[in-house]
Amino acid sequence: MPDSQEEVELHVLQNIEKKSELQELESQFSNKFALGKIESSKVKDFKTKYEQVYTESVQKIDQQEKLILDEVRKYAKDIREQLKSERQRIEKSVTEKEKDIAEVKEHLLNKQSIIQEILESNQAGQVFSAYQEFSEKDIKNASFKALPEDTKISFLLRTI
Repeated sequence: MPDSQEEVELHVLQNIEKKSELQELESQFSNKFALGKIESSKVKDFKTKYEQVYTESVQKIDQQEKLILDEVRKYAKDIREQLKSERQRIEKSVTEKEKDIAEVKEHLLNKQSIIQEILESNQAGQVFSAYQEFSEKDIKNASFKALPEDTKISFLLRTI
């Protein structure tokens, strides 16, 4: 048989109370869900901003790397050009000095040959006049001291 009126009313009151508690719980869950959505949105915004900052940072680094590499290449090219120019100058100096030495050698051999002929002739007059003609002042200087002072290998090492 049905419960007594009091029991039914008590049961109804309990149901109303439980329903109210359940609604309160639903409201709390709804609030937490809304806060979760807000938090999720904040995280998503942060992630987007971070990705943008990261991408921009990588681009800046890449640009700086390119600028640095371009400057290093330019510097290396300048040094190579200086080195090549110095090499050409040194080679020219050496070639000129070799030519001078060859001329001096040929000149000395010619003079030596003439002196040898005069000595073999045994004529005192020719020997005496040859001595004055072929004195030491007539011999060209073929010394390497004539090479430019800055023509040194150390120049090459200083520029590197």
